[in-house]
Amino acid sequence: MQGNNQTRTHLFLVFVLSFWGAALCSLQAVPVTFHYQGHIIVSGEAYEGMGYFKFALLKDASTNDEVTVWRSDGIHHEGGEPTSSISLGLSRGVYSVSLGDAALPNMAEIAPSVFDQDRLALRVWFSQNNATFDPLSPDTKIGSVAFAVRAATVDSVAETALPPSVTQLIRLTDKMTFSSKTASDTDLIDTGFRVFRELDAAPWESGPDGAPAVRSDHVGVWTGREFIIWGGATSGSRLLNSGAKFDTLTEEWETVSTIDAPVARRRHEAVWTGDRMFVWGGHDGIGWNPVGGQYDPRVQRWFSIPQSPLLAR
Repeated sequence: MQGNNQTRTHLFLVFVLSFWGAALCSLQAVPVTFHYQGHIIVSGEAYEGMGYFKFALLKDASTNDEVTVWRSDGIHHEGGEPTSSISLGLSRGVYSVSLGDAALPNMAEIAPSVFDQDRLALRVWFSQNNATFDPLSPDTKIGSVAFAVRAATVDSVAETALPPSVTQLIRLTDKMTFSSKTASDTDLIDTGFRVFRELDAAPWESGPDGAPAVRSDHVGVWTGREFIIWGGATSGSRLLNSGAKFDTLTEEWETVSTIDAPVARRRHEAVWTGDRMFVWGGHDGIGWNPVGGQYDPRVQRWFSIPQSPLLAR
């Protein structure tokens, strides 16, 4: 997206064969809708909350002869940005919408004839305040949706014009979307799917050294920056009074002090109060222990807490 708010989209490879409406009857008079999903980043952060969008389908969008064939405000004979917007809620930067769904306020229907184009692209405008709109860049090329709509139309006339696998897919479902690591996934392409969206997806990375010993029945708390685990038992059922904290900013593990720590235990409880981790209860190998402790990660010290009256009974 261009503009001063430094908004941009992230893409990932998605194969889609989408079609709503009357799957096995002619689409000449049936409006078409298709699902679209995107990701908004504003100033380096995933956008959260209400956003405002406008949409348009363009013919020959990659050339200087682009022609608007559909706008979300229903004004078909004019190009450029639609007048009215569509409000959508975003969570972690992700939004989704059914384009052409007239049940949505300010969303116009899409006629099947719109997809009678060999080259079609979707243009999206975004605004945080419903006042100033910026176009997301680049436009999204639309290929598979048009293929699915035309395929279903042909299916009502001459089923033999389609590959058998595609005919079966259209009959079985009104929407089918798959993700793949590669844009040249032959299994999907041979079935009739086409790439319609790409998203940069961060791969899994190996964790840093210094992680605590493998254990079970331990506790963990989140401080807002660090993840602290403590206690539990090894695979040989040896009880532990050790732990570690992982700093998500420095990506480093640091051992939790055992000085003045509660006795080793498993199946205990812990809560984060905002500045300390409180640990209590659990089984110490002899019985349920009513004595716990409180750990302050800022000074790396344990402090005692009174015996729990509930477990002392």
